Amino acid sequence: MFSKMDLTVDDIMDEVGLPLLGVVPEDPKVVLSAAFGNALILAAGGGAAEACLRISRRLRGVPMPLMKLR
Repeated sequence: MFSKMDLTVDDIMDEVGLPLLGVVPEDPKVVLSAAFGNALILAAGGGAAEACLRISRRLRGVPMPLMKLR
């Protein structure tokens, strides 16, 4: 949605007034996990699953670097 508005991550953070917890990359494993009713972080490694794990750690207060996206 935001990509269609030509906004950067910084623009979005300014707009919503919240810090960035993470960026979840597009990953076909998300659709497969949802289709089979499996938790993404249990069914897949890397990609979106890794990003979600890092976000959950940040929410719990654990310092965690942002994941490098290609």
